[in-house]
Amino acid sequence: ADLPEVASRFTDAQIRKQVADNRRFLSNPASLMTKELIQYDPFGLFSVLKRHFMGKTRQLNVDLSDGYYLSKDGSSLLMIVRPDHPAQDIAYGKRLMSTVRSLEAKVRAQWGEENPEEVKFLKVSYGGGYPIAQDDANLIKHDALVNTVTSVVLVMFVFLWAFRRKSALVYGWAPLLLGLILTFGIAHLLGVTLNSATAGFGALLVGLGIDFSTVMYGRYIEERNRGLTAEESLASIMGNTGKGVMVGAATTACTFGAMILTHFNGMRQVGIYTAVGILFCCASVFVLLPAMLYFHQIHKTRKGIEPTFHMHSFGFEGIARWAHRHPRWTLSVAAIVTVAMGVLALGVRLDDNVQNLRSPKNMGITVSTEVAKKFGASLTYMMVVVDAPTPDGVVRDSKKVIEAVQPFVKAGDILFTDSISTYLPTEKSQNAVLRVLHEDKGGAFSYDRIRAVFDSACQANNFNQAYFDPYLKTLHRMLDPTGPVTYAHLMKGPLAPILRKYIVQKGPDHFRGVAYLYIPNEFKRFEPQGLIRAVHAADPEAKVVGINVLSKVLRKQVRHDALLAFLVGTLLVFLIIVFDFRAFWPAVYSLVPLAVGLVWMLGSLRLMGESLNMMNIFVTTMILGIGSDYGIYLVHRYLEEDGHDMVRVIRETGNPIAIAALTTIAGFGSMSLSSYPGLRSMGYVSLLGSLFCMIGTLTVLV
Repeated sequence: ADLPEVASRFTDAQIRKQVADNRRFLSNPASLMTKELIQYDPFGLFSVLKRHFMGKTRQLNVDLSDGYYLSKDGSSLLMIVRPDHPAQDIAYGKRLMSTVRSLEAKVRAQWGEENPEEVKFLKVSYGGGYPIAQDDANLIKHDALVNTVTSVVLVMFVFLWAFRRKSALVYGWAPLLLGLILTFGIAHLLGVTLNSATAGFGALLVGLGIDFSTVMYGRYIEERNRGLTAEESLASIMGNTGKGVMVGAATTACTFGAMILTHFNGMRQVGIYTAVGILFCCASVFVLLPAMLYFHQIHKTRKGIEPTFHMHSFGFEGIARWAHRHPRWTLSVAAIVTVAMGVLALGVRLDDNVQNLRSPKNMGITVSTEVAKKFGASLTYMMVVVDAPTPDGVVRDSKKVIEAVQPFVKAGDILFTDSISTYLPTEKSQNAVLRVLHEDKGGAFSYDRIRAVFDSACQANNFNQAYFDPYLKTLHRMLDPTGPVTYAHLMKGPLAPILRKYIVQKGPDHFRGVAYLYIPNEFKRFEPQGLIRAVHAADPEAKVVGINVLSKVLRKQVRHDALLAFLVGTLLVFLIIVFDFRAFWPAVYSLVPLAVGLVWMLGSLRLMGESLNMMNIFVTTMILGIGSDYGIYLVHRYLEEDGHDMVRVIRETGNPIAIAALTTIAGFGSMSLSSYPGLRSMGYVSLLGSLFCMIGTLTVLV
């Protein structure tokens, strides 16, 4: 279609005019790029070719007069680098960014020696997949450390304040640390890596794992304060409280384990390894706590010291006793609050935008956004993958796809396209051009005529013809080709690195090509309506992929997986509790605080203006295990022989439940410091869920 325009550049009059224009350009101050452009394009064909090879610049707000991607206002220069390893290769990315920053420092130092006043205005920023991946890796490591350390400090504070004894820290932390060491050791052996979801893994275990020590030690304190010996108190906590703790650990582990059903690797890892960690922590408590308590008693006895025991309820014992004395008021208020929160909960929305889970502290994302705004176009694209037995087959299929999406280009739903067909036309179209060239002997494309007119024009304008010899040799081959250009030809030349972006050989008689469809930012979440259908109409075997297609699949999968994990977790918890109590109604009673806590949590989210997202939606499954434990502990204590003395039950079990909930809240609360909104929201939801399940246990259930 461009042959007539190319032929117009080779008329005698146009050749003479172009050479005269070239002379005029060079007589004025010209950049090096302008001189090279005239040397290698004396006929002015660049304006024709750039429509194919530089189609992207039609959408970019750039000035190409100097051969660079320079912003129109001249304040920014865009440099595009295409490394040969994926951005997900963190080790490679680290070496890459280190090398690039080293080069930047070297250039900055050299420039500083020449222009010390100007270098201070130079600002270099890095965007794209590689800086984003590196920033993510650094932020994740930082978050994992901060979350775990903050969780440890907060939980230690709550534990020390509650029991007022330094030895209590040992009782709580020795089993917990053993459980953590075993869990992290297993995770390391299995090659588990940190991501934005598993960065809160340590904080989860700290908050949950110490609950078992808290409940059992709290019961031990009350038994000792009642006058029982150390042996009798240990027998009580191991025989009575220990059973409830084991059931609570099993329900919590099962609800986290239910997340194995999700298709998301990060959440699956959180579920599996938190479940394993809970079981390790529980086992460590049963092994270490009785031994440490008995050893401490022997040590004090030898010194002739009678140990004293304290347990601070943080005011929740008074609330529970009031609720027990005023059941009608308590249940009425709880019912009203639950109905109100239930109505509010109906308005909680699911924010399924994956971009909202990214850390705002990731400078790679910030720079990429600034580049898109500065240079006037989206850098987001969709890809159409085609497979064929030959390179020409890939070219044909890619061209079909590009032609099929042209209506979307005209409508503005696609900004521009890019594919192998840009650089390598099909053999059919090349043969059509070859026929024109071969039938045009002595006509518009006659090299001898063109060369004679060009030499004459050069002499008239005082050009040295030898200056253009490299280009003229290429032009001769172009106008008198021996056959079509093939994929093999191009892969032996300088275009090989560029072509690998569009076509690769996957095996014998198997080539894969990619056509890029650059889209506006408005289509980051959804593909243009009808686009996939249009592509499949042109090539039924083509695969359409992209961040918007992935987001749509993720949204559907998250809803499915979260609901499945919740239902499976609920079923497992209920079956375990029924099996434990050997009765239906005690199991139901133990789950009432959980149901109330979930409704209050969702209603509170609405009041706070928060929404569920694709990470914290799984926390509802976690709350099943966490919240059900409190009801299990209380009902277990109530069903003991002396359990109908509710004041005593509150003191012996209710107080440890309050402390256990506060340590869990302290552990989860550290996640609110995360750089990742998704992980932060998990902390908020877990905190509210744990708090309300505890309050429900100490008010509604008593």
